[in-house]
Amino acid sequence: MMLKFFEMVEKQKNYIKEMRDHASKYVNFLDKKDIETILLSGSVSRGDYCPGKNGGAIDLIVMKKKDSKITGEEIFGKIENPKVPYHWIEWNGEWLQIFFTNFIDCKLFGELNEPRKFSVMESKILYDPNEQY
Repeated sequence: MMLKFFEMVEKQKNYIKEMRDHASKYVNFLDKKDIETILLSGSVSRGDYCPGKNGGAIDLIVMKKKDSKITGEEIFGKIENPKVPYHWIEWNGEWLQIFFTNFIDCKLFGELNEPRKFSVMESKILYDPNEQY
């Protein structure tokens, strides 16, 4: 039997809370001196995360500060799955899929493809000390 969206969200809410807590702990762990904003996106943000038979990951959008030259490897370490088009790492037993980018202002947002725009719009702010988002 297929669950309706709200039924799946209700059934998974404790698990989703654990994933959100894990993402928050990771953000607290990071050295953020070159980071402007961090967003939780994807299924954990929406509340419908379900790893399935192939596993899953917590999606983050990490935006570096303007004019920063820092790389994803310098912040997050080595990419653990180069076949994934994001910075893919394991941290404390959970997989994180990180879209590392320049700060997404209105101009850059307009240049994003539709799926990326939706991932930004459905996101939850985890770190934004200058209230840019």
